[in-house]
Amino acid sequence: MKVLYTLIFVIVSLLGVSQPVKEGIKAGFNFIQPNHSEYLINPGFQFGIYVERNLTRNFSYQYEAIIVRKGFEKYAGSVKEIENTSICFEIPLLLKYNRWSFVQPFIGVSATAKLWDKMVLTNDQILVNDLANFELGVLVGISVPFTEKLNIESRFVGTPILGNSGIITHHGFRVSFLYSIK
Repeated sequence: MKVLYTLIFVIVSLLGVSQPVKEGIKAGFNFIQPNHSEYLINPGFQFGIYVERNLTRNFSYQYEAIIVRKGFEKYAGSVKEIENTSICFEIPLLLKYNRWSFVQPFIGVSATAKLWDKMVLTNDQILVNDLANFELGVLVGISVPFTEKLNIESRFVGTPILGNSGIITHHGFRVSFLYSIK
């Protein structure tokens, strides 16, 4: 609990210290794999908002609020046994290295809360709550500026370092377009 309070204090402190560099919207595609290798990726999407602020001349941090659709399928031969769709709310916090103008690498953490999920089996039985309700994972990636207002970003969202009461957690790649409105 002390770690959570410390993390909240640090985030709130950072929010009040620096001025916005960019504020905008983002949208993209997910290629998220469940932690069970027999499941196949059912590509999803994400959309949301982001704010990037300077820490120093070479470093900034970016926080986001995004809605993410994830999914997976499992087949027995050519017959689909399981199909899953999940909608999650995610809050990533990134530390970006801005020294180079052509690429900006970053690392971060991401808190994910499940809003809704549906798992359908071939016998039409519907299971709910087979996925983790909350995940705290790590991420790493790069952001490539195309113009002053448009970036493309690719990131790997790592296997969660914390998840609660779920049997299935996620990891994989995302590709996003970020458009700065400020």
